[in-house]
Amino acid sequence: MINKKGVALVIANSAYITQPKLKSCKKDGEDMRGALERLNFDVFFAENQNRAELFNIISEFLKNADLYSTVLLYYTGHGVQIDGENYFVPIDCTYNPIKAIFVATQLVGMRVVQDYMDAHPEKNNIMILDACRSEPGFARDIVGTGLAEMKAGSGTFVAFATAPNKTAGCAADENGNGFYTECLLRHIEQPNIKIEDMFKEVRKDVIALTKGAQIPWELSLIHISEPTRQAETSYAVFSLKKKCYIECYSVFFSVLSSYPKSHEQTIGKKIKI
Repeated sequence: MINKKGVALVIANSAYITQPKLKSCKKDGEDMRGALERLNFDVFFAENQNRAELFNIISEFLKNADLYSTVLLYYTGHGVQIDGENYFVPIDCTYNPIKAIFVATQLVGMRVVQDYMDAHPEKNNIMILDACRSEPGFARDIVGTGLAEMKAGSGTFVAFATAPNKTAGCAADENGNGFYTECLLRHIEQPNIKIEDMFKEVRKDVIALTKGAQIPWELSLIHISEPTRQAETSYAVFSLKKKCYIECYSVFFSVLSSYPKSHEQTIGKKIKI
C-alpha cells in the first residue's frame, strides 16, 4: 500500500491559442501542486494541454488512482457547459458552430473523471473546478454561461469556484492567483478540519474578496467511515433516551408536587439524571 495521503491531478491551462488567455492559471496550478505535495499527495501535474494531451494525462491519472483511497482533481482554465454537461477546454480548442462536431473534436468531457469517481464510492473523491474565468469566444446558442450543476455519486465532493451558470474572477496578470484559488490556498493546508468546513471558510473569503460578486458552490457526498457512523448512531440513541428520561421525570415530579409532604417526593429529590 502506498504511504501517501492520496493522488492528485493538477491541470492548469492558461496559454490558449484562439481563446482568451488566462494569465493567472499558470500560477494557480503551480501553487496548488506545491500545496498538495506538502500535504503528502502524489501529484500528476500538467499545464497548457491540448486535447490529445488532456486525454493522455487524465488516462494516466485514472490508471494510477486505483492504488489510492483519496483521489483529487484540480482544474484551472476555461470550462464550458453544453446541454447540461461540463467540459474542459484544451488550449488548442477551435470553435465550430456545428455543436455535435464541436463537442466530439474540440472539448474533453469532465464526465471522464466523474464516471470513475461515481464507480468508486469507497474512495474519497474530490473535484475542484476553478474553470469559469471568462467567457470563451463561443456562440451563446451552443455554450451556456459558466458550468452546469453536477450530480455527484456517493463518496464524491465537488467544489466550484462560483455558482452554477456564473463566471469567476482572476488576477490581471501572471503574478497573482484567481480569486477562488487565492482563498483556497489560505486554507487547504489547515490541519484537523473537515473538508466541508474548510470550503465554507474558502467561500466566506471569496465572497468578502469579491464583495459578493462571486459565490463558490459545493456538493458533498463524501462517505462516513463505519466506526464514525456507529459512533454517531450510538450518540443519537443516547440523546433520544436521555430526552425520554427527562420528559418522564418531568411528569413524575409534576405529579409529586401535588403532594408536598409525601414520602414519594423525598425519594424523587434523590433521583439524578
